Amino acid sequence: MTWATLPIDRRFCGPPGSGGRAQIMERLVQRLDDAGALAAGLSRRDAADLLVAATAFAGWDQIVTARGRSPATATKLIVRMALRAVT
Repeated sequence: MTWATLPIDRRFCGPPGSGGRAQIMERLVQRLDDAGALAAGLSRRDAADLLVAATAFAGWDQIVTARGRSPATATKLIVRMALRAVT
Protein backbone atom coordinates (compact mmCIF):
# COMPACT_ATOMS: atom_id res chain seq x y z
CA MET A 1 0.00 0.00 0.00
CA THR A 2 1.26 3.46 -0.84
CA TRP A 3 0.20 6.86 0.43
CA ALA A 4 -1.73 7.41 -2.80
CA THR A 5 -3.85 4.28 -2.24
CA LEU A 6 -4.72 4.86 1.42
CA PRO A 7 -8.47 5.32 1.91
CA ILE A 8 -9.28 8.90 2.87
CA ASP A 9 -12.51 10.04 4.45
CA ARG A 10 -13.10 13.25 2.51
CA ARG A 11 -15.43 14.62 5.20
CA PHE A 12 -12.35 15.26 7.34
CA CYS A 13 -10.00 16.66 4.70
CA GLY A 14 -9.95 20.14 3.34
CA PRO A 15 -7.89 21.34 0.42
CA PRO A 16 -4.12 21.38 0.95
CA GLY A 17 -3.14 24.24 3.23
CA SER A 18 -6.67 24.69 4.58
CA GLY A 19 -5.77 23.59 8.08
CA GLY A 20 -8.15 20.64 7.88
CA ARG A 21 -5.96 18.27 9.88
CA ALA A 22 -5.29 20.94 12.50
CA GLN A 23 -9.02 21.47 12.90
CA ILE A 24 -9.54 17.73 13.32
CA MET A 25 -6.89 17.68 16.05
CA GLU A 26 -8.53 20.66 17.77
CA ARG A 27 -11.86 18.81 17.83
CA LEU A 28 -10.17 15.66 19.13
CA VAL A 29 -8.47 17.63 21.90
CA GLN A 30 -11.77 19.26 22.81
CA ARG A 31 -13.37 15.82 23.12
CA LEU A 32 -10.47 14.56 25.26
CA ASP A 33 -10.72 17.62 27.50
CA ASP A 34 -14.50 17.35 27.79
CA ALA A 35 -14.06 13.70 28.84
CA GLY A 36 -11.44 14.65 31.43
CA ALA A 37 -8.77 12.71 29.57
CA LEU A 38 -6.46 15.56 28.54
CA ALA A 39 -3.12 15.53 30.37
CA ALA A 40 -3.09 17.69 33.49
CA GLY A 41 -1.54 21.09 32.88
CA LEU A 42 -1.64 20.75 29.09
CA SER A 43 -3.59 23.48 27.31
CA ARG A 44 -5.91 22.61 24.46
CA ARG A 45 -3.78 24.65 22.10
CA ASP A 46 -0.57 22.91 23.13
CA ALA A 47 -2.24 19.50 22.86
CA ALA A 48 -3.52 20.26 19.36
CA ASP A 49 -0.06 21.47 18.32
CA LEU A 50 1.52 18.27 19.66
CA LEU A 51 -0.95 16.14 17.72
CA VAL A 52 -0.44 18.11 14.51
CA ALA A 53 3.31 17.58 14.79
CA ALA A 54 3.05 13.92 15.83
CA THR A 55 0.68 13.01 13.01
CA ALA A 56 2.48 14.80 10.17
CA PHE A 57 3.12 12.62 7.14
CA ALA A 58 6.85 13.36 7.26
CA GLY A 59 7.25 11.46 10.53
CA TRP A 60 5.31 8.46 9.31
CA ASP A 61 7.26 8.45 6.05
CA GLN A 62 10.57 8.63 7.92
CA ILE A 63 9.68 5.56 9.97
CA VAL A 64 8.58 3.61 6.89
CA THR A 65 11.16 4.78 4.37
CA ALA A 66 14.31 5.50 6.35
CA ARG A 67 13.76 3.06 9.19
CA GLY A 68 12.30 0.26 7.07
CA ARG A 69 9.26 -0.37 9.24
CA SER A 70 5.90 -1.45 7.88
CA PRO A 71 3.16 1.14 7.39
CA ALA A 72 1.08 -0.60 10.06
CA THR A 73 3.94 -0.48 12.56
CA ALA A 74 4.62 3.18 11.80
CA THR A 75 0.97 4.00 12.33
CA LYS A 76 0.84 2.06 15.60
CA LEU A 77 3.95 3.81 16.93
CA ILE A 78 2.70 7.27 16.01
CA VAL A 79 -0.70 6.67 17.61
CA ARG A 80 1.03 5.42 20.75
CA MET A 81 3.29 8.48 20.87
CA ALA A 82 0.41 10.90 20.22
CA LEU A 83 -1.78 9.38 22.94
CA ARG A 84 1.03 9.50 25.47
CA ALA A 85 1.74 13.11 24.61
CA VAL A 86 -1.74 14.39 25.34
CA THR A 87 -3.44 12.03 27.81
